Amino acid sequence: MTTSAASQAGTTGAVTWSRRRICACLLGYGAILAILAIGALDSGLPTSKVVLQQSRQSQLANALSVLEQGGPPLLTSTVPYRQGLKNHGAGFYPADQTDDPGIYLYLPVAGHLLGDSNPLSLEKWFAILGMALIPLLYPLLFFLLFDSIAAAVVVPLVALGAVRDLVNTDIYWITAWCVLLGMPIVYLALRYRRRTGLALGLLAVAALVASFATSVRSGAGIGVALAAFGVGVIGMHGWRRRVAAGAIVVVAYLSIATGVIAGVRAYRDHVSHMPPSPIQSSHSLWHPAYLGLGYLPNKWGIRWEDLYGLEAAQRVDPKVLYQSAEYNHILRHLYFSAVRDDPGWAFHLYVVKLAALLHAAFRHYWLGLIVLPFVAVFGMGARRLRLRLLILVPALAIAAVPSLIAIPTGYDAGFLGAVALISFLVLGTLLEDAAPAIRKLPSLQLGTLLDGQPASKTIDEARTTARAAATRARRGASRPLVAVVAIALVLGTAAAVAASAFTSSNADKVFFAAKASPIVPAPTGATTVTSWNGTDALGTWTTQNGALTSPRGDGSGVDVTTAISLVDPQLVSPGTSLPAGTYGVRVSGDISSGGMLVEAVPQGGQLQEIGSFWPGQSGLRQPGMYGTFTLTAPANVSIALLNWARTPRQSKWTIGDVTLLRLPKSASG
Repeated sequence: MTTSAASQAGTTGAVTWSRRRICACLLGYGAILAILAIGALDSGLPTSKVVLQQSRQSQLANALSVLEQGGPPLLTSTVPYRQGLKNHGAGFYPADQTDDPGIYLYLPVAGHLLGDSNPLSLEKWFAILGMALIPLLYPLLFFLLFDSIAAAVVVPLVALGAVRDLVNTDIYWITAWCVLLGMPIVYLALRYRRRTGLALGLLAVAALVASFATSVRSGAGIGVALAAFGVGVIGMHGWRRRVAAGAIVVVAYLSIATGVIAGVRAYRDHVSHMPPSPIQSSHSLWHPAYLGLGYLPNKWGIRWEDLYGLEAAQRVDPKVLYQSAEYNHILRHLYFSAVRDDPGWAFHLYVVKLAALLHAAFRHYWLGLIVLPFVAVFGMGARRLRLRLLILVPALAIAAVPSLIAIPTGYDAGFLGAVALISFLVLGTLLEDAAPAIRKLPSLQLGTLLDGQPASKTIDEARTTARAAATRARRGASRPLVAVVAIALVLGTAAAVAASAFTSSNADKVFFAAKASPIVPAPTGATTVTSWNGTDALGTWTTQNGALTSPRGDGSGVDVTTAISLVDPQLVSPGTSLPAGTYGVRVSGDISSGGMLVEAVPQGGQLQEIGSFWPGQSGLRQPGMYGTFTLTAPANVSIALLNWARTPRQSKWTIGDVTLLRLPKSASG
């Protein structure tokens, strides 16, 4: 070997990194990011602040209790487990009735094994550890997708922000998790489709991710499963490979959400002798669809509350069981009756929901969405980016459905996760294009090599060739391409502005519809304790914190203009000595703007919210704004009226009379 040859070999050996070595280093980098993410999420999310529906907390605690007593998974009981066995399953119920089974299987089993009996703690760590897989695997996944060290380093750092924003969204983070983790694996399968074994294995992994997600939330993994199926049956070469890929995806997708869950249920039923339940397991469509009409104020009085759905169904059939087949049949009928009754209002409702969904996406990922048209048209990897976005469309569309059917708040996690992935793909493409320039910087001469060859002979030359090919393809068509980008930017900007404006204009209505108390009459049999009727009586109330009152000339009451503050009482009644018991307060009047919050203020005790009301409700004067409070001990109680709105602003009321009622035990119990 000559001196120059030896010198060249030595130099090359000093800077050559094999692809396997790079992947190992990136896995180590991902592990560091995952550990940092776990620590940050743990410290930033106290267990008491974890968002989880109260009904889910109760079911999880009950299912864990049954496991601790030696019972099977997915079982809840109203009696001690051994007693229920002696009574042939009497008192046993499926833990997953009315909900999806995943969390009622995974979390109680984890709590049983780890000695954690707090449902909030279990949900917290389920979400944190699940989301930690994103920073753990993204360095490797994005390196393999883009052959770019820069993309492998930078994209996972950006993804940490999305992980932080999505982790505390009840169980709805699972849809975002599935898209963020499953779709890059599908893209890898497409890229390595000529290596049949590897591609089939990647498609199987993506389908398993989708199946696991679907077991936690119905439909959460359908978009990823469809993408994997499409890549398998269209992207693979040869009909045998296509058939094998399609079969593998179907079997893998059914393995957990259908197979494992069905097996656990069969074991539970066999061991517990539980009688068949008339209430379905998993979510129904018509329960959230009907209640979702309550996202905005409406003439039917529909509210986004589970209890309201039962009340509405029981007005049709008093004996109907919650979430039974008959219950869902009734809500389906009520849903279509409302839509047919006012199709214009229904159309407006779904436009408002879509605007809120798009507004949330633009607010979080506006930069990536603005850059997208440029990269998708002019980027060196534009064609590959467009193909990946096309494959993502089913997952993006399916992730948007829950927000449109139900409400955007909370249910938008899956859609935001899909939009986040679009931003990550755009960033990865930009960094891939910039890699040759980055490598020429003196401070970054790291000698990173792929497949044992200098980067300049593998990636950089390939990129140069691809760039030249892309330039030739665009030659003579620059004006149409510029027009495409300009149109996309104009349409995107218009959509963002329209969504923001439409969301802002309806924000107050959404707030009041979600938070306002229903207008209900006081129960028959309630007795009047005291009342303040008309201008003179209401003149005994104290005006506080900058509120302005004006007696009405006809003596029918007072007009009130509140201060801007939302937390300070505006009008306070004289105190009334009351024994322990349950009481009602009825305020008769009008609200011309803003809203009103009614509270009971026991002297030296804990104040209690009675109700909150706004101008869009009918019946403010008759039957009036009514709510209840309870005293566990005798107290001197005042009634306070507070300003109530989405943001600090003045409210204007007319108060005619206020009545304090003592409720009979039958009404209060």
